Amino acid sequence: METGIILLRESAENLLEGYGSAIQESEARSWAEKKQIQPVGTELIVETGRTWNRERFEAAIDQCIQRHKSERVNWVIFPRVDRDARKQIPFWYYIGLLDREGMKVGFAREDTTTQDPPEKLFMLSLHAYKAEADGNTIVTNLWNGKLRRAKEEGRFPSWDGGLWPYQYVYSRKRKGGGVRELIPERAEWCRKWYEWLRQGMKGNEMAEKMNQSLVPPPRGKRWWRRTIFSILRNPGLRDKATWAGIPLTGASPAIFTEEEGREIDYILKDNLEKAKRNSKEYYELSQHVFCECGAKVWGERNKIHTHIYIRYVCPQCGRYVDKVYLEALTRTKLLSAFADPDKLKTYLNGQERDDTDLIKARLIDMDKQIDRRLTVLHNLRRQHAWGDLTDDEYQGERDKVKNDLAKLQQDREELQKSFETTIDMERDAKILDRLADQIGERLALNDGEALRRLYDTLKLKITLTAKAIPFSSRIPLEELDVVEASSQRYSRLMTSGM
Repeated sequence: METGIILLRESAENLLEGYGSAIQESEARSWAEKKQIQPVGTELIVETGRTWNRERFEAAIDQCIQRHKSERVNWVIFPRVDRDARKQIPFWYYIGLLDREGMKVGFAREDTTTQDPPEKLFMLSLHAYKAEADGNTIVTNLWNGKLRRAKEEGRFPSWDGGLWPYQYVYSRKRKGGGVRELIPERAEWCRKWYEWLRQGMKGNEMAEKMNQSLVPPPRGKRWWRRTIFSILRNPGLRDKATWAGIPLTGASPAIFTEEEGREIDYILKDNLEKAKRNSKEYYELSQHVFCECGAKVWGERNKIHTHIYIRYVCPQCGRYVDKVYLEALTRTKLLSAFADPDKLKTYLNGQERDDTDLIKARLIDMDKQIDRRLTVLHNLRRQHAWGDLTDDEYQGERDKVKNDLAKLQQDREELQKSFETTIDMERDAKILDRLADQIGERLALNDGEALRRLYDTLKLKITLTAKAIPFSSRIPLEELDVVEASSQRYSRLMTSGM
């Protein structure tokens, strides 16, 4: 008589009284008796209602394979299809793995095995699809149930990660969900922090006082300014706790009144604005300056000895240019371009509009080609799982398809950018045409908002090089007679001793 191992899976929490391990084992043993298979062992995998314990499942599969090699156990018996996996790809992968090792797989509820003819195996695929649909339904129902519980009962459906002044307490009346219970000692510390803020104490001083106390921080070994401030900003301390965007009134007892909460927000915001570390310059050309090495250039404020340097600096090669010089140069070029609104309108009207229909058709065709490559990869995985392809054949075919897929995806990204640029050009040309009469006057007044909007509309790009600083945009700025100096490298500054 052939021997087999029964593989059981059941959910933890409060779902054990449903299709539990006792019922599963009873059905599996009855089916094995009809097929004249002698069960010689049982493997039980306990999971939660939503997650699949892959490590535990693979360990059970490996145990079955080891017993097949050492004891010649030929069968793996599942009570029903959804006890194997609730996803089709893992389902066929593990069946193929057992089949390659010479083991047979049976499903008691569906009365189907891997030794059945193709017609019955097709029905097995349908059962696996149904199991996947059931798994998705379970996840959806659990989430909807949590949302409903939060809305109707005002409780956290599950532990929300915690908040330092509270402890999470499950409901004593019903299963699942809970509220936050205030920890008096920690609430007193929150009140002390509030008083310290009102006295003008800084965040670092507050953190230092907490480190000198015996109160342990929520995480790590030290209190930090940001830890204290994040706790004080949390709306849960003002009886405004939320979960998934749902207000949970009463779920977190209030420590501060609404008026005190507004005062805390005002003090923290005022401290943030006055902090020296946040005294930043306004870099109107950010996102538009690049280096010849290919990196994006960022604004940077440096203090060397007693001098302060404000520049656009490349983070990779150290090439830089003075902020005031570059911004003045850019405004000069733009003012010259917009000095004659009629000339600008003539230029914009003369620009050809690309036909977007052709690009749309090419995008649709590329999407179809990408879908076909993904389908081929999916089929290759299934053929490899069933043993129709050796490891070398599978890797070779897979690499070819992946290379084609990567090239197609890259071409599609470039085509998508071209399509978006075409649409942007039509929209931006209308904006420039509308602003042509007034943009020169607004630029002369150094209107920062108008400048940023104009730079974005023109798709302005400035490149820092060793010989010059070339400009490019949707209007021919390069043709204007404005002299640009070359940029410098940061290393020169260091060697010159500045």
